[in-house]
Amino acid sequence: MNDFTHREALGKLLRFESSGLDAGKSTSLAEYVKRMATDQKEIYCLLAPNRESALSSPYYEVFKTRKFEVLFHYEPWDEFVVENLHAFDGKSLVLAEKADLAMTEKSSAPCRMTRRKRSPLDEGGIGDRVNAVKISKRLSDSPALILDSEHAMTSSMKRILRAAGREDPSGDLMKQDLEINPAHPIITRLNGIRESDADLAKQVAEQVLDNARVAADCWMIHE
Repeated sequence: MNDFTHREALGKLLRFESSGLDAGKSTSLAEYVKRMATDQKEIYCLLAPNRESALSSPYYEVFKTRKFEVLFHYEPWDEFVVENLHAFDGKSLVLAEKADLAMTEKSSAPCRMTRRKRSPLDEGGIGDRVNAVKISKRLSDSPALILDSEHAMTSSMKRILRAAGREDPSGDLMKQDLEINPAHPIITRLNGIRESDADLAKQVAEQVLDNARVAADCWMIHE
């Protein structure tokens, strides 16, 4: 993690499980690059406690749909490795939760709410708990996911610092973004009850947010 002089050589020694291989098998970064899709420009890495969690993660859905291979990182220090290695063979290493991808290259959300200035979760009363509520282009099966801002620490990095007795310098002031899947039944029904049952809409919206935070903090649960 700290040998910047030899990091390219050390990068060749790294091995990780991958969505493109059977469970228990690992791959090198060089092998991964050779298998990259023609329209794939980056090496994607997903932080998870185990393979099962990685494959069921909302952050994996866009890669599954686009058929982009993802490296699975199970150890807390893997995030430091990704950040410090930064690139391999001219390809940037990107954490799944920070990847700028949509389900298709010209993806658009199939829902009338995309034309509204405010989403049903804004009006559901959780707008003050997040930085922003956005329509997601990366979700297929999950109703929502939480994202840190581009320059903010990931949830796993914050936990590592807390475990080491160090505080996140951004503290609680750095609110996260919530992306919602406008095609998911929970979101479409929530959109329909906003005016007829405001109290229920607020409860559902808060539960969607809490569930998204649980998914983002899955390491904490397994630890």
